[in-house]
Amino acid sequence: MSHRIRFFVVNHDGGWAIRRTVDGFHDAEPEAHDLAGLRQATDIHSEYGTKEDAVAAATKMARTNQAEGHDSQVLIQDRHGRWADERTYGHDPRSIPG
Repeated sequence: MSHRIRFFVVNHDGGWAIRRTVDGFHDAEPEAHDLAGLRQATDIHSEYGTKEDAVAAATKMARTNQAEGHDSQVLIQDRHGRWADERTYGHDPRSIPG
């Protein structure tokens, strides 16, 4: 079964961070769900000095997970906390292009 893995690039304490969910479940509960075989990245909650560094790291993680057979998304906040961009790797569930 393929899981959708979402990487959220968020403005955090004056810097940028990456948070991850799998099918809507936060990393805090991975053993409660059947997530065998998913890549566990050690820097998943790391702080980044710039938004560009955080986006590059999240994109790399999403592409790695896609190569392992899991659909992934990167969702990016702007500096005001609004969702500004979304990138999908694998199957895009939306029925409209873009």
